[in-house]
Amino acid sequence: MSDRERALVEAATFVEQCETCCGNGEIVTDWERYLRSHPGDKGDEAVAECPDCDGCGTIEVPAALSQYEEPKQWTN
Repeated sequence: MSDRERALVEAATFVEQCETCCGNGEIVTDWERYLRSHPGDKGDEAVAECPDCDGCGTIEVPAALSQYEEPKQWTN
């Protein structure tokens, strides 16, 4: 892929909410502990940074895969 093609692909992206963590950047790793914390817990013992978005809550999606892309109009 040429530098120009790479630049066009990078420019044709959308930022979308991460589906794995629902945009909050964390996933629950221990539901029991999340729902019923242990004495002395600080609040983050049962969660981890989302591996799909690296904890930021959003991901970049190429325009061709975006849910926001306008539908193609077919003509006869």
